[in-house]
Amino acid sequence: IVGVAKIARDITQRKAAETEILKLNDELEGKVTLRTAQLEAVNKDLADQRFAVDQHAIVAVTDVQGSITYVNDKFCDLSQYSREELIGQNHRMMNSGHHPKEFFQQMYRTIANRKVWHGEIKNRAKDGSTYWVDTTIVPFVADGKPQQYVAIRADITEQKLAKETLAEQALELARRAVELARSRKVLETRLQYVLNSMAEGLVAVDEQGNFVLWNPAAERILGMGAADLPVHKWPEQYGLYLPDTVTPFPSEQIPLVRAVRGEMSTTVMFVRNPEVVEGAWIEVSAAPLKDKQVVVCGGVAAIRDITRQKADEREIRKLNEELERRGGDRTAQL
Repeated sequence: IVGVAKIARDITQRKAAETEILKLNDELEGKVTLRTAQLEAVNKDLADQRFAVDQHAIVAVTDVQGSITYVNDKFCDLSQYSREELIGQNHRMMNSGHHPKEFFQQMYRTIANRKVWHGEIKNRAKDGSTYWVDTTIVPFVADGKPQQYVAIRADITEQKLAKETLAEQALELARRAVELARSRKVLETRLQYVLNSMAEGLVAVDEQGNFVLWNPAAERILGMGAADLPVHKWPEQYGLYLPDTVTPFPSEQIPLVRAVRGEMSTTVMFVRNPEVVEGAWIEVSAAPLKDKQVVVCGGVAAIRDITRQKADEREIRKLNEELERRGGDRTAQL
């Protein structure tokens, strides 16, 4: 060794930059850790909410073509179809034939226009039995177009059966009332008193569609009395509309008309006419009248004002939609 050489470089700026990079890395890792924890908490919250919904509701998801993409266990239990049998299929496989085609047309128009639809549907299970579900269908929208539809249902079969039993009892009472009115004049005064005291409207027609009974409750609910008009004029005369409140109710689907054809039916319709300006919701249950030879000789219908019930349902839907909106906002954030 004959000597030593040393070269020195100033690396102060590099060291400062390295320190700043380490500091930024530490801050970024902290933010990522915090964000991860937040997302995990939100995901757990959503998972808990979905679990809660699945425990109570019957849930199904369909694409815009109507093909089923998801069903929960309660849907399978009620319909009696396995998940494998349902995925990729259309809800038409469970159509009971109870509702007219206008019912489903109005439903599809509503959700295609990105609006929430709510109603009661009668479906058919795999073994042929039928059941009723209170249904809310929510369109999930992206880029201004529906991408999929989420249907949340509740089984209301027992409630509907109870209502049908009451309706059948009312119809049976109406049948007996009409028979007594025809055959036993001595009971005419008492019968009229009963009819006048009933909260439900009772209307009966003969086989030609001529009104033979129209109690005061029916006049109060519909806003007017019996009119001597052909059947196809009834929707215009009394202001009968489908549940969308704008489409005139098809005359051939009116329960009393179906009763003359020998059919029993229960239908919800909207009434708006010059005497019922604000409109009213009614539930009509009708059945055929038969003589001693079991030949249809007319029809009888029980009319119930369900306007208050509909108002309550709208309030519930409003609350549901608010909950769905919040869920949608949360989903958008995620």
